Amino acid sequence: MSVRRLRRSSALAPLLTLAIAFVPGALVPAVAAAQSGGTAQSGGTAQPGGTPPADPAASSPAEEEPVIRLKRITVTATRTPRPAIEVPAAITVIDEEEILRRQAQSLDDLLRDVPGVEMAGGPRTTAEQPSIRGLGDERILIRLDGARQNFQAGHKGRTFLDPSLLKQVDVLRGPASALYGSGALGGVIALTTKDPADLLRDGDTAGGRARLSWQDNGDEFVASLTGYGAPSDTVGLLASATYRNSGDVDSGSDLTIPYTGDDLVSGLVKMDWAVQPGHRLRLSWQGYRNDQELPSAPDTNDLSILVDRITRQDTATLAYEGQSGPWFDMRGTVYWNRTKLDEDRIGQRRADDTELETVGIDLANTSRFTAGPAAVALTYGIEAYRDEQRGTRDGGPRPQFPDADSEVLGLFAQAETVFAERFTLTPAIRYDRFDQSADGQEGRTDSEVSPSLRAAFDATPWMTLYASYATAFRSPSLTELYNSGLHFPGVCPIPGRPCIIPNNFFVPNPDLEPESGATVEIGGNLDFDDVFLARDRLLLKAALFRNDVDDFIEQAVLISQGQTTRRNVQDAIIKGMEVELTYDSPTWFGSVSGSLLRGEDDDTGLSLDSIPADRLVLTAGRTLPEYDLSAGWRTTLADEQDRVATAEPTAGYVIHDLFVVWQPREALRLDLGIDNIFDKAYRRHLSSIPERGRTFKVAAGVSF
Repeated sequence: MSVRRLRRSSALAPLLTLAIAFVPGALVPAVAAAQSGGTAQSGGTAQPGGTPPADPAASSPAEEEPVIRLKRITVTATRTPRPAIEVPAAITVIDEEEILRRQAQSLDDLLRDVPGVEMAGGPRTTAEQPSIRGLGDERILIRLDGARQNFQAGHKGRTFLDPSLLKQVDVLRGPASALYGSGALGGVIALTTKDPADLLRDGDTAGGRARLSWQDNGDEFVASLTGYGAPSDTVGLLASATYRNSGDVDSGSDLTIPYTGDDLVSGLVKMDWAVQPGHRLRLSWQGYRNDQELPSAPDTNDLSILVDRITRQDTATLAYEGQSGPWFDMRGTVYWNRTKLDEDRIGQRRADDTELETVGIDLANTSRFTAGPAAVALTYGIEAYRDEQRGTRDGGPRPQFPDADSEVLGLFAQAETVFAERFTLTPAIRYDRFDQSADGQEGRTDSEVSPSLRAAFDATPWMTLYASYATAFRSPSLTELYNSGLHFPGVCPIPGRPCIIPNNFFVPNPDLEPESGATVEIGGNLDFDDVFLARDRLLLKAALFRNDVDDFIEQAVLISQGQTTRRNVQDAIIKGMEVELTYDSPTWFGSVSGSLLRGEDDDTGLSLDSIPADRLVLTAGRTLPEYDLSAGWRTTLADEQDRVATAEPTAGYVIHDLFVVWQPREALRLDLGIDNIFDKAYRRHLSSIPERGRTFKVAAGVSF
């Protein structure tokens, strides 16, 4: 029996249920995901930064086989592999099973249950903008296989990927600049694509997987084909391609939401090479191309300017993992990423090209040793990357997206220090220096230091409490610093007379200060086995936090002066609570996730418009092993959001979904689902566009 996972008699179920009713308001969440490796731990923290322990029941008789679907590992929160439930931070992991069950069209579909997370942009997949704890845009760091996704261009969207290529999504909520630098002011979204080893079955050297899916709302059709193999004991190969085509979708009020269709092709190629025992290389390329007709500002309802837009994204990575003794446990990634938007205005002779290219390297090593009575995992590393943006209009310069460059160098260190196998103290610090410049404009150099401190205490083998203080920052983007040119034409009804509204022009502001934030958070994790039924498992993560954000960068549109500029205008306070409760057993499963956020301008006391509605998501389901079947019901309850200063209030809503999975053989799987069963018309707070109405979904997959 594991010390970490204390067995509980089902006779204690009533007492535990009563305790849980009072715990969520006082404890803190942290839910994580990812991978294994290292020395077995006692009490969850005896070997800091070590490999999560093997499940002690893995070799038990069949009748004692544990539920392992929840045994998720993450490296995102600490840069060392840890079981998600043991990480003293607010982190959620979405695994491949959930990705398949969701039949996701975009990243938005995967993040809907994560507390504190909301997506703006509506059902136009290439207009999506994630928000974590009320902070969005470039205040969220997105990484794909370790490669930064830094693209940001006004209303254009940030997430360009096909979820069918993913095996895991980690969402770290709260500031993380001590490990990840600029952009991690609100949190980190880490996306991981599939590896050959994830698909190869025992004893096979090659195989394939085909999957077809269809959704009635928008008449969406998706086809994907994946091939994988192991030509030798040390090499694994994978190639995958997906085609997705859909038309405009309908809202719950039976109104068609125009220009919401997709016509995209995506692909993934990977090679995994075990160079020698303990040392591994992964080479990958991920590509995305979507051809759409969209409004020029696709995250709005403004249909006055339409464009034929081709969105392309390519990401190439070379990753290394190596371990040799306690002093050397290294992870490193060299990457190249390019996002390019080609837009031709429909009915006009104008073509805009928008491109951002990022080249970077991220290296981190962990050394483990003892220092007196303490066990230490010291993680230290370097990150360097260069962003280069280019914009053209009809082949010439485009001042609204000027040619500009940014170079960043970051150095970081973190020491997970365990005392008496129960108390962990984790200080971390990072230094970042960034140089930014644009053609014909003044360059700038700045730097930031981001410290953090986390303390965790294993109060019992099944309960961990933690508290943390963390700082974070976001350097101004190249467009915020340097864009110029015409923003929008004025209103001049009578030629030769004064205009009612003058032409409005962007004015550069190279003196912008970085945004910064400091967060205090307390939380706790509970991990129980054999609670209500034999071989069941119950996990709870909860968190309370307060984030003080300074020097918010805001776009100011000065109508009377005919100018639009960026400026540091706002100090804000964002505080809230998040809870995640997950239950799994051989026959029943369920989850509860909820978040309650409040935000205000510290100077005026006015509410922040960017705070999402209070939300609760309930999921319950039944597994019938004798029929190879599982089915579940999901209910999302969102309160009205009328705590706003200038934005339009949002009505509350209740949405119900149904899903069914039938898998008679390991090689055959059928997924059925109905989203928004009662065809509810609703709009999420951060979007100006209504959401999809009732949607029937079916997907069939076969492995060979």
